[in-house]
Amino acid sequence: MAGNDGRVSETWPGWSALFSSDLERWSGLDASSPADALDEARSMLDKELAALEKATLAARMRRNSFSPIHRLPPEVLSNVFFILSQTYAPRPSAMDWSNLGWITVSHVCRHWRQIALDNPSLWGTNICSHPKWTAQRLTRSKNAPITLEFTSHYYHGPENWVQQALLGMHRVREVALELPHTHLHGIVNEAFHQPAPSLVSLSLASRVSYEDSMLLGNGSILPLPQPLFAGEAPRLRRLVLVDCVCPWEPWLFRNLETLSLSFTTPNSFGATYLPKLDLLLSLLECMAQLHHLELVYAAPPEFADSSSARRITLPSSLHMFALKGEAKLNNQLAHHLLIPPSTQVLVRSTCNNLALEECTQIMPLIRPVTGGVNDTQEPLRSLSIISGRNRLEVRGWRRHFQPADWDLASYPGARGPTNPAIDLLFTWRAASQMASNMLSNVMNGLHVQGITSLSLGNSSIASSVSVETWTHTLSRLSALEGIYLHINIHPFIAALNEDISPSDESTGDAGPRSFIFPNLRRITLTSIDFRLVISDSHVMIDILVDALLDRLSENNSLDILDLSNCCIEANSVKALKEVVPEVIWDGLELHHADMDYDDDDVDDDIDEDYYGGLDDEFDDDIWADMDGGFDAVHDLQDVFAMIHG
Repeated sequence: MAGNDGRVSETWPGWSALFSSDLERWSGLDASSPADALDEARSMLDKELAALEKATLAARMRRNSFSPIHRLPPEVLSNVFFILSQTYAPRPSAMDWSNLGWITVSHVCRHWRQIALDNPSLWGTNICSHPKWTAQRLTRSKNAPITLEFTSHYYHGPENWVQQALLGMHRVREVALELPHTHLHGIVNEAFHQPAPSLVSLSLASRVSYEDSMLLGNGSILPLPQPLFAGEAPRLRRLVLVDCVCPWEPWLFRNLETLSLSFTTPNSFGATYLPKLDLLLSLLECMAQLHHLELVYAAPPEFADSSSARRITLPSSLHMFALKGEAKLNNQLAHHLLIPPSTQVLVRSTCNNLALEECTQIMPLIRPVTGGVNDTQEPLRSLSIISGRNRLEVRGWRRHFQPADWDLASYPGARGPTNPAIDLLFTWRAASQMASNMLSNVMNGLHVQGITSLSLGNSSIASSVSVETWTHTLSRLSALEGIYLHINIHPFIAALNEDISPSDESTGDAGPRSFIFPNLRRITLTSIDFRLVISDSHVMIDILVDALLDRLSENNSLDILDLSNCCIEANSVKALKEVVPEVIWDGLELHHADMDYDDDDVDDDIDEDYYGGLDDEFDDDIWADMDGGFDAVHDLQDVFAMIHG
């Protein structure tokens, strides 16, 4: 402060001399002077104060222009603001309307504000995110392309702002609307008759409660108007429809890179609007640039002509193929498709009232993805299996996973490592032996000779993988090097030293003993109670030690045994170390009550896919809320630091 006072004392005489003559004019006035004279004096002094404020503002602007941030050209700052606008949209908060989002940058200083105002693209980004500002942002965006995202999830109110934004459909680049059925119907029928020459992405979700869908019947599905966009949307690359249907015309699909057609319930009335099988195949065949294809309860209905032997090959550009719905319809469509081996495949099939063979008829479509097609295709290296009384989940990756990679997948319901090459889920009703038989059929449909890492768990405590499944189905994993188990391991232990060598047909004599997984070198066990008494007073730990000794005697020794969160005593670990060279133990001597059992593990035979809706991962991918809670100032500082560095 002392330094500032010194600077003021240096400059004040000059400013005092500048204004002293003007101030002297009113030296003879006081509060008792005539009212007219006082009013005139106040008016003149207000003008002087306004001039002083203007001079002060000019001085502050000049001072700000000396700050390091002004070394950046306006074009760079403009690009930084645009990047921020993609992730930090202004939105009305629950308490007030003060969430400015990226617009905060226009309140920092006049220079930044002018840069923001001079960039129309900024104001056209997610233009309805703060509804009451839509009109002003439309004006400031001038003729720049606009993007529009509006969902009733975060704001409940009239959609006239959306309709206002869509009046200029000729410059709309992206549209993502998730609204109640009646509101969305009014918007699309008013706006979507216009040409859309700039439209790149269209995402629509019509939301109707289950009760309303039963009342509305076919009316619960929203058909888009015809002709859509007056037949003009040449730049359209992404089309995502949830409980909406579009005209099945080639011009609309020809340039698509992403196509997602979803109906939110398996008993949806959308089948009435779906194309016949031959038409759908023709549309898929014309999409030469397709990257992502998702069909959720959107396979052609049963009454489509499926007798044709026609098969089409989806383009080599395809990265992701997702098919969800009734197994019979999924199988019918899959029979007519060939997909590139490099494609990631996600399948959700509900197999109610189907024979076992029918449930897995989709496997020929999937097998090329798992390897063995040619030398250039990397085969599956890691496999995750979660088995239950009424569900089977199988996922596979093209790289070898260590125990740490499986940690996220150790509990039922956990998604685990991302981007699997295959992600399969089959669900059904009842049938106690269905799981093991289904697993056998699925494994027979995969190329598994390259699998080196396996994670296996149960979706319920009551279900388990039998000894026969280990010895007859999973024994096909001859290259297996590591196993991660979060299940009832007694059948696995029993299978470890089971002799699977065939007998001599001529003499009936057994050949040399042969065990499953001859290359097995590492076992990871988590949340296992080794003190359980299995049968004949045999404790789990003793059975495991005997099995490992038996394999050791036949030169099938184990190198590493991992134990985590297990109910086991130090003496038992010591016994294991006499059989296995390296035992990795977390040192926890848990009692049964301390173990990490989850009551939710109990399978109530509820089929989530059957009773409703998209899986969470797809629903979130399509309708992700971009309100990430970014701190605008800190984000900008980070960007500036990178640029300055």
